[in-house]
Amino acid sequence: MKRIGIDMDEVMGDTLAHQLNWLASHRQVALRADALEPGQKPHDRVEAADMAALEEAMHGGDWFRDIPVRPDSQQVVARLCKAYDVYIVTAALDYPRSCQAKLDWLAQHFDCVSLRKVVLCGDKRSFAGDYLIDDSPHHFEHFGGHALLY
Repeated sequence: MKRIGIDMDEVMGDTLAHQLNWLASHRQVALRADALEPGQKPHDRVEAADMAALEEAMHGGDWFRDIPVRPDSQQVVARLCKAYDVYIVTAALDYPRSCQAKLDWLAQHFDCVSLRKVVLCGDKRSFAGDYLIDDSPHHFEHFGGHALLY
């Protein structure tokens, strides 16, 4: 069975929407996703103090529990689990305290994937598989399988 790795943030979960909602509710920053150019991130358009506050919240860890699930992602992942050996591959160590929250989020929303098949890493080179679905092209630089940009 072929092995497939799936990124969490911006593939399974709508992290951008969660960031924008947090900025609106905690910092009164009104920025909509459709106002961002392709590839642009909130830090490109938001004041440094507001981004620092968001980063502090994200580094707290629990912020990751409330990320909205992307539409249809649960059904797609469940179908992939029937045809592939599915692993969830997330650069959780960018926010080390996020690990437990990410595991809890996966258990709540994606119970079709065993938590034994979750790769919490800082560098996705540690994942060896046939396919990797990710929203960040830099994760494909050293990946030996098929890269699928989401």
